[in-house]
Amino acid sequence: MESRYHHVTGLVLKHYALGENDRRVYILTPDLGKIAAKARGAKKLTSPFTSRLSPLNVCNMLLYKTPGNSWTITQCQTEITYRHLQANLTQSSIALGIVDIAYRCTEEGHPSQQVYNLTIEALRILDTLESEPKSELLFAGYQLQIFEILGVLPSFSSCIRCHKKIDIETLEGWHPLEILCVTCLGQMNHLARDRFDTGYLKLLNFIKKHPLSEILTIKISETQQKEINRILQLFWNAQTFSVPKSLDVLASLRA
Repeated sequence: MESRYHHVTGLVLKHYALGENDRRVYILTPDLGKIAAKARGAKKLTSPFTSRLSPLNVCNMLLYKTPGNSWTITQCQTEITYRHLQANLTQSSIALGIVDIAYRCTEEGHPSQQVYNLTIEALRILDTLESEPKSELLFAGYQLQIFEILGVLPSFSSCIRCHKKIDIETLEGWHPLEILCVTCLGQMNHLARDRFDTGYLKLLNFIKKHPLSEILTIKISETQQKEINRILQLFWNAQTFSVPKSLDVLASLRA
């Protein structure tokens, strides 16, 4: 008979009150995907769960699967806590933005080792950064690579209309949601006022294909970062899942 107990390592994404004393905790795991589990007594100040099951913590847990196929956390030990992120408002906001995106872009019971690994790597690197511009660039890279994993990015190398390979050197401009060759772009008058410089197409291609640590070697200006953020906003607006509220919080901090 299959055991109902499972040892897992997971990143705590969010938690909500459940009754007077308990909490429902959402955890991102490499093997089980995103799961919701009950933590009994976690609202009590004397409970060991109170501090351990905080968002951003990576924990080793023993889970029990009930006959009704719901999860209960029976044991929990903190493996990683990102203390540096909690001391800086911008860093903390970006970290919460990362886990918010991981929460919104994953489904319960659908494992994604790629999403888990990317999220953990982003938080690990962010915890070492002192520069806010580098943190912003890291966050942009995380978002773009999440879109790539989910398969919702348009091709950056072929025309969405005629499917011909795009020669970036011949483009005068492009639009993130409609990557078009020179011929097709000339026929799309409604894009004429909202085209981006082709340098951003090259930049996004680099960010999409390289590890987060290598992305941080790029030197970009504040204006370029704002344009990248605007492009990412266009991608978010085109998706069926809701735009993370954390992006609004970060926008207010930038203002």
